Amino acid sequence: MAVKRNKPRRPASSAERPALTPLQKALLDEADRKVTIVSEGEQQEVSIHQVVSRKLLQTAANGSVHALSNAFNEINAAQQLHQQQINDDVELGQKYRDLQQQLLDQALAKGEDPEKVLPHPDDIKVLPGKGFKIAGPSDETELKTVRECCTLR
Repeated sequence: MAVKRNKPRRPASSAERPALTPLQKALLDEADRKVTIVSEGEQQEVSIHQVVSRKLLQTAANGSVHALSNAFNEINAAQQLHQQQINDDVELGQKYRDLQQQLLDQALAKGEDPEKVLPHPDDIKVLPGKGFKIAGPSDETELKTVRECCTLR
């Protein structure tokens, strides 16, 4: 699909994004349908959107300026969206870690058990350019499992 030059390419906020039309929903459903193809002498089951992407990239690689332009624009838009999702995950991880740190500070100030604050802020690892992960127990059940494992050692 060609990109209209007069249309801004920045991602719209969720409040600005229109809902999918019935046709768009049907196209997405059909694009997810699996088909069997033969690639490099082997049968593979792939989705229709994978077949279309392969064909677009093959046509671009064969020198079609129109396909090359479309492929470049779609890849660029996908990379920007992916990077925005990563940035959102990093920001969420930082906010979550900060919130858990506040809860821990409050628990310590009130003389409450700091082990009740799960996950511990130090267990929330923010990975710049990737997102975040939780490296320790995130609830009482997981904490109990960790304690049981430690007693076995």
